[in-house]
Amino acid sequence: MAKLNEIENALRDYTKKHAVEIIVIADAVHVKMEYVYGEKGKELWREINGVIKGLGGEWVSDGKNSHWRIPSSHEVAKSKTLGEIHREQTIKPKVDFGKWLDGIISELQRLRQEIGS
Repeated sequence: MAKLNEIENALRDYTKKHAVEIIVIADAVHVKMEYVYGEKGKELWREINGVIKGLGGEWVSDGKNSHWRIPSSHEVAKSKTLGEIHREQTIKPKVDFGKWLDGIISELQRLRQEIGS
């Protein structure tokens, strides 16, 4: 398992030149890369993938939330994908839409009576 400073050092050139983000979540280190189109993007992906595999990491295919996961020396449990974490942290609406919609309907009915339709 890699230590965080080893991971940061190995990826330093990529984080300076490209939109590569290192995310530490209690059980592992996750690395996301902004999508780069064409052959340049494929080559960059291959380079970073080689570095991360050298650190014991793996590619996690999760649609738009795809990323690399590197077990770290502080890993305590199987990591969730970034997509799972995002879905858990999504803010739930604080508005009761049923009541909100009922209020709109009531107001429309009142206005309709007021104008005599």
